[in-house]
Amino acid sequence: MKTEAIDRFWENYINKTKTDNVPTPSIRWYVKRVEEFIKAHPTIQLAQHTVQTVQSYREKLGRNPRLEDWQFKQAVDALKILFVARVRTDWASQFPWHDWIESAAGLEPSHATVARDNHRPVSSNYSAPQSNGGDTVVLSTSDNRLINKVRIAYPQHFNKLITEIRVKNYAIRTEQSYENGVARYVAFHAMNDPAALDGSAVAAFLEYRVIKRQVSSSTQGQALCALVFFYKYVLEKELGDIGHFTHSKKPRRLPVVLSRAEITRLFSGINNHTHRLMANLLYGCGLRLLECARLRIFDIDFSYNHILVRNAKGYKEWVT
Repeated sequence: MKTEAIDRFWENYINKTKTDNVPTPSIRWYVKRVEEFIKAHPTIQLAQHTVQTVQSYREKLGRNPRLEDWQFKQAVDALKILFVARVRTDWASQFPWHDWIESAAGLEPSHATVARDNHRPVSSNYSAPQSNGGDTVVLSTSDNRLINKVRIAYPQHFNKLITEIRVKNYAIRTEQSYENGVARYVAFHAMNDPAALDGSAVAAFLEYRVIKRQVSSSTQGQALCALVFFYKYVLEKELGDIGHFTHSKKPRRLPVVLSRAEITRLFSGINNHTHRLMANLLYGCGLRLLECARLRIFDIDFSYNHILVRNAKGYKEWVT
């Protein structure tokens, strides 16, 4: 009788995974994740589990260095189906399963908080994508095929562009934006060497971006800054007068300023604890988004109620 009940339990669990659109090859792994949880608590029945026992198990999983991000997410999702749909404990439906899954997401190499550490190395004699022990160079995962294609076609230009940007301590966002702008400029002119193009080619590109692509004023201005920097410091020649081109019109809008009551209501609507903490820090301390994302515990001085902002814009440090 007990065996029949167990078989029926797993049959119902598997059916629920199917209704939740879990891929068929993954279902057996969902079952395995639940079995591992049950074996880790041999003296506790499923209906007797509390938030604390599940939280403790989740933290144990998170400390396992052999567990990949996707495996952690899979385990969390398997437990969610177990407790919400099958066991139906009182706390399960209110439990922050989604926050757990989000917390397991790894950062892409191009993420602005770590991009400088993961960016391809800059070498003064870099002339083509080099191999490392037979492996091909892996470009940033967020770069599209067009940008990769241009980067590989003119590695000497992109290598010097990155070098000049970093020597001048420009922000990582600026580096990514300038690479993007130069790559699109070269691609627009049929992959011709930008050293052979002049100011009129820049004007044609900027006008195309506005008329055909309908980019905003700030995007057009960003592209112009990228190309001026590229010609001045990489190609070492002045653009001069690039002539007339259509400018994107910037709409004039009055700023929206929230009252204290509105700010309070806004923060109360942020359910994710991490996001709410970040929002409070941004609002209360005047931090930029990346400065907040890069904060570490030893940057906070509780004795003086100070936060030391390291590696800020322009590699400056300041206290708030």
